[in-house]
Amino acid sequence: MRIAIGIESLTGGGAERIVRQLAVGLAQRGHRTFVYCLKSARIDPAELIAAGVTIRQARSEGFDPGLIARLAQWTRRDRVDVINAQSSAAACFLLPAAKWCGVPILHTRQGVLLGRPTRYRRCAERLASWFDAIGVVTPALLDSLRPGRARRNAVWLPNCVDRPRLDAEPSRRLLETLAGRQLGAPIVLAVGTICPEKDPIGLLRAFARLRDEIRSARLVWIGPTRDIAYRADVHAMERALGLEGWVHWLGEVENAWRVMAGADVFCLPSRTEGMPVVVVEAMSQAAPIVATAVGGVGATGDDGDRQAYLIRDGCTGWLVPPADPDGLADALLSAVTNRDEARRRAEAAAAEYRRRLTADAMLAQYEAAFKGVVERRRGRPASVRSGGPRRPCVLMVGPGGDQVGGMVTAVDNLCGAGKSRLPYEAVRWVTPRRSRPRRGDRPSLIRSIARHCADLWGFTRALYLHRPDIVHLHTCSHFSFYRDLVQLVLARAARKPVVLHIHGSQFPEFCASAPRRVRRLIRRACEAADTVIVLSEY
Repeated sequence: MRIAIGIESLTGGGAERIVRQLAVGLAQRGHRTFVYCLKSARIDPAELIAAGVTIRQARSEGFDPGLIARLAQWTRRDRVDVINAQSSAAACFLLPAAKWCGVPILHTRQGVLLGRPTRYRRCAERLASWFDAIGVVTPALLDSLRPGRARRNAVWLPNCVDRPRLDAEPSRRLLETLAGRQLGAPIVLAVGTICPEKDPIGLLRAFARLRDEIRSARLVWIGPTRDIAYRADVHAMERALGLEGWVHWLGEVENAWRVMAGADVFCLPSRTEGMPVVVVEAMSQAAPIVATAVGGVGATGDDGDRQAYLIRDGCTGWLVPPADPDGLADALLSAVTNRDEARRRAEAAAAEYRRRLTADAMLAQYEAAFKGVVERRRGRPASVRSGGPRRPCVLMVGPGGDQVGGMVTAVDNLCGAGKSRLPYEAVRWVTPRRSRPRRGDRPSLIRSIARHCADLWGFTRALYLHRPDIVHLHTCSHFSFYRDLVQLVLARAARKPVVLHIHGSQFPEFCASAPRRVRRLIRRACEAADTVIVLSEY
């Protein structure tokens, strides 16, 4: 398949890492993959380009009314089969482009923000029923979908990544190099954007309690700042708790997963999450994990659903309720003092990662989802692996089975009636039965023009919806021929090869009796077609 993945900007965030993993994995599986970036990519795209992924950057800033048109142009030019929007902003701009081009679109929702949602998130929620499917990274997000079509078409698409396991000593040295000093032990590591959702203030309070028990403990936070005002509140809390010099803010670090094995415990203090990639990465590095029971991370009180959650309390890590600094402090203290138990849970988490959280599991889920939305939209099978042989798609344009005549029989036979398999894949578009308007009857003429305009609009949508390799037009003489000339022009404008199949024995008489300008029009129509099939010589 030809798959386009939309994202607002390629950065080092969790959703962006999933886009990179997804694009590279799909390309390696034989799909033609495109990444549509609304803004400029802020990472080195060498890995994506080397895998055969095409990156298109809109470099849009602020209000850009031409962005939808550019996305539609990319979609048509790249002959995309399905679009996956990985952010709310990408979903809002790609949805009208996809609808115009007749391409199915799937929107993946990563999580829920605290407070008032962004304008793009609100817009995406209102448009949820217009998407062909909504992907949720954890079943816990199903409740955030409005009842109706959006919830019925929801699919589970977990976040998974491939990360080789690194040794602890090199990771510890790399972490100390980034911090610019020797850190000692124990080290509590947190990775995430500095924002209310990640709750760094709650972690500072828990870490202050930990230092009351272990004075040598240090906290390292890796991640950029999203809210300058909130960052000021975080540093004010750091000073108020007397933690200056014991907390290290390293900012944004590319491939932060490389230092996770060097930490004594990895902590996720978030108040809300979807399916955080950092927890998957910590599991891959066998780092002891203390996390809050939010979203797809896990649930307290039981050992959770093995498929829906990442961490099972008491088995693969420690889980505490969100916004509970005292509970978080107790879990951190248990993890850093009970080393044997921490190692046992970390190894169990690493085994769980290898079993179900590698990129192959995610790619299989996405491939099945893409295939499903394409088949539902087109009403015909879609090949999951584009590397295999593919039959050409032929759009058969002619009368339907409710009509009678030799042309109907010919169309039925060419569409495979009574045959198990054809060398091509036929998609039938029925030309509605239309009577010629009565001469002098203006209302009848207006109704006829309106009906034919509606038919032409339907034919144009069929070209974009099915994206055939060949258009096969079945026509005959007189008024039917004039009507089908417009369809021929539309097919050629869409750069589709056209077969003009002229039925009926009256065509020679029709040409002979036509005025000179009409005969010239007939000649031009036959020249415009790539192939002309006639039943008699003329």
